[in-house]
Amino acid sequence: MQKTWLTISVLLSVAILCVGLFFAAAQYANSNFENNAEANATPATDSDMDTSISSDFDSITDTEEGKTEDILLPLHGEEYSTSPLPQWCDQYAFIETMIAIAESQPVDAEDEKGVTIYGTYFGDPAGQWCTEFALWCVIQAQETLGVEYINRYYPYSDYSGGCISWYKKNGNYRTPNSYVPRRGDMIFFEYDGDNVTDHTGLVTGVEYCEEDGKLYVLTIEGNLPEDYPKGVIRQRRLAVDDPLIYAYGTFQYSPKELPTQGDAQ
Repeated sequence: MQKTWLTISVLLSVAILCVGLFFAAAQYANSNFENNAEANATPATDSDMDTSISSDFDSITDTEEGKTEDILLPLHGEEYSTSPLPQWCDQYAFIETMIAIAESQPVDAEDEKGVTIYGTYFGDPAGQWCTEFALWCVIQAQETLGVEYINRYYPYSDYSGGCISWYKKNGNYRTPNSYVPRRGDMIFFEYDGDNVTDHTGLVTGVEYCEEDGKLYVLTIEGNLPEDYPKGVIRQRRLAVDDPLIYAYGTFQYSPKELPTQGDAQ
């Protein structure tokens, strides 16, 4: 019996010694880990912190003159309109939408009574509708994209003279001998030699011809004088110095100011 108790005592001593060694080893390992982490750590900087912004903008840093300032820019480099509405549409997308709408309209826009949806929209169902067609396309594009371009970048008028007055007032009137047209511009024509505009269309692009070395403007227009009495919608290609071209109306492609983070939410 005495030998049995001796055996048990030895076994308990060994067990206690093993447990003690285990905890001592664990403590030593933990201490080494903390010391190494401290030695390798670098001071936290602002760049280590989460600066992500929940919006459609990227942030860049301006270090000019030793100043650091975060500037919000539209993603992908798009140019955004300066509409004060809570949502923006980049101008390229607006122009593409507007022209796509114009090009989707039927060639034979008039019914048997000369009525069009464009004249009807402006309260003159069977009236002359070249300007109404152009601005109807603008209105449809802004409604599609949920933005406001009429009376900001395009006029609201049912005749070409009213559009030109608006562009002159807003500083976006251009004469053909001093301006290369751009896709999305309004184009105005003068047919009867009285130096007063009497027809309106939309610019869809410009094209340089290597054969004759001339620049051409591409348009889409409705109710052209040449097509009277049956008004249709069709596209044209005219030299930029064509005497029929009276003027252009454009808008600022570069935004006056970028949207801020608060506006974007």
